[in-house]
Amino acid sequence: MSAASKASHAVRTRYAAAILDLAQEQGKTNELIRDIVALRALWAQSSDFQNAVVLPTLTRKAQGAIVAQISKTLNCDALTAKFLGVLAQNRRLAALPEILQEIEKEIARRSGQLNVQVQSARAMDDKAKADLTLALGQALGCEVRMQTEIKPDILGGMIVTVGSRMIDFSVRRKLERLKGFMKRPADLANTKTVQQSR
Repeated sequence: MSAASKASHAVRTRYAAAILDLAQEQGKTNELIRDIVALRALWAQSSDFQNAVVLPTLTRKAQGAIVAQISKTLNCDALTAKFLGVLAQNRRLAALPEILQEIEKEIARRSGQLNVQVQSARAMDDKAKADLTLALGQALGCEVRMQTEIKPDILGGMIVTVGSRMIDFSVRRKLERLKGFMKRPADLANTKTVQQSR
C-alpha cells in the first residue's frame, strides 16, 4: 500500500471516529446509523448525487448547499447534516462512500460485532442468510454483521471476506484449481517425453 493510500485511510478513519464519538456523546448513534443507511442507498441509486460531490469544479459553498438540501430531503439528524457540511468545507465529499463504510466498521468494532462480506452468485433468502450468519458467528466466536453482494461471475458458491482475509468457496475458484490440477500431469508427461528423446 502506498503512503498516499495509507494517509487516505487514516483520514477516513479519523473522520469516522470523530463523528461516532460525537454521536455516542449525544446519544444519537441510532440516528447516525439510520442516516448512513439512507446516504448509502442514495449514493447507490443517484448518479446526480455522485456527480455533485465528486466534481472538482464545484466550490465548497456549492457542495455545502447540495449536502444541506440532501440532509433536509433525507430528514437527517442535525449532527449528520453538520458532519456532511464539514466534509464539504474540507473537500472530502469525494470520499463519502468510504467514510460511511469506515463509520459502519467503527460502530461494529465498538459494539463487539465483526463485519463479514459475503459474495454469492445468486441472492440468498432470509433463512439462508440467518443460517450463514449463525454459522459464521459460531466459527469466528463473535457476533457477526453480514453484508451480502450478488456476483454472478463466481458461478456458484461464495466468497467470504473477514477483515483483510478472503476465503474463496466459489465454483469459479474450484474450476481454476481443477484446471491447474489437470494441467500438471500433462506437463509431467511432456517432460518425460522430452527426457526420453534425449
